[in-house]
Amino acid sequence: PCSREKIQRAARQVTKGPVGVGLAFIHHVWEILKMNGEAPSLDEFKHQLLELSRQNQVHLERIEAPYAFDPKDIQESQISDGQTAFAFMRIERAA
Repeated sequence: PCSREKIQRAARQVTKGPVGVGLAFIHHVWEILKMNGEAPSLDEFKHQLLELSRQNQVHLERIEAPYAFDPKDIQESQISDGQTAFAFMRIERAA
């Protein structure tokens, strides 16, 4: 599993998507981890993010305006906790 710190470090490296508002598509973060040789499968990564979210270690965000984004980005990033669908994670700035 990837640590919270590795995930946030990867999130800060994402350059596409809504990063200007402090969000990254989940699959863009996974792609950075994969490029660095630090990623499990995308499904495992999504499962891990849900677990970290339940522990308040990462913050996942819903898709508020899906029409504003590439449907492929939404589809590849989307995860659900059974009640809510998420596609973004909040990027925490380095201390």
